[in-house]
Amino acid sequence: MSSSSGWQRVLPTSPAPVPYFWRCPLWVGLQACRRLTKRTLSRMPWTSRLVSCLQQRQWGPGTVLYSGEVFGRYWPRFVATGLPAPESIVCEVGPGPSLDVSLMFALAGVREAVAVDYAPWASREASLARAGELAEVMLAQGGWSDEEQAAIRRRAAQGGLPLRYEQHPLEDLQLPAGSVDFLFSHAVLEHISDPAAAFASIARVLSPRGVAIHHIDLKDHGFLRNRNPVLMLQFPRWLWDCCTRGVPGSISRRRLSAYLQAATQAGLEVHVLQRHMLPQCPVPSGQLAVEFRGLSAEDLCTLDAEVLCCHASPIAAVEIRRHVAL
Repeated sequence: MSSSSGWQRVLPTSPAPVPYFWRCPLWVGLQACRRLTKRTLSRMPWTSRLVSCLQQRQWGPGTVLYSGEVFGRYWPRFVATGLPAPESIVCEVGPGPSLDVSLMFALAGVREAVAVDYAPWASREASLARAGELAEVMLAQGGWSDEEQAAIRRRAAQGGLPLRYEQHPLEDLQLPAGSVDFLFSHAVLEHISDPAAAFASIARVLSPRGVAIHHIDLKDHGFLRNRNPVLMLQFPRWLWDCCTRGVPGSISRRRLSAYLQAATQAGLEVHVLQRHMLPQCPVPSGQLAVEFRGLSAEDLCTLDAEVLCCHASPIAAVEIRRHVAL
């Protein structure tokens, strides 16, 4: 196993810390209300479809554009692996309310695109209905030959695209062993409760030539995230667990080192392609929760990172790192 780092970007300024004495009770109150609301809604069978509809309405035309941005991030990385698209199975983990990104991979000509989530947040039919619009978003990004453009439009018009949607957790992917050639997730792993089980599951389903790429958002997802993106690191474990246990979409607060260790223990080679960091941690060391006080400054200040995992594909890793650096 090996671990290597790509480029990193340090944000120019560090947010001013928010006084602790009023922040803690206010945070607890808001988290308690959030937990009660989410736990109540999560028990209603119609909630997932309602949330999907509301998110689609909120994003409006931006939904397709956002999907285009995510596809534009991961498709060049797939190409850089050298995997032949017509022979490759691509898996997106945690697509959320839209299967558009997976559908774009299907339009690009992969053998099969599989989207996996723990709950049925998305509608396969809704994404298929947007195939023509998604094809135009893909083509607008450029980089396609005339033959590829014609093939994308033909697939969108003909239908019957190889898109599969399944519901099971990342920690226990119900896919055949060694069947996935390219697996990716975008801001998903920070919500996983058991990274060791998740990476063991990923290692099992990845083919010998397979590559997995994960963008991990390590920032606080709360209401003060723009002022202090690592605010959640100061609350003790018991308080955090009390406010987030059983709440769908809660983050685990784990830092990047925990994910790298879990991937390595699963037998995967790990390469950090890029990371964004604060120049210094805005939470004084004395106010950090006990579990975070022994971590390095780099670990505490990392806000997000893109990580590549593979069984043994050094050439693919080198090519993807070169692509990211460009």
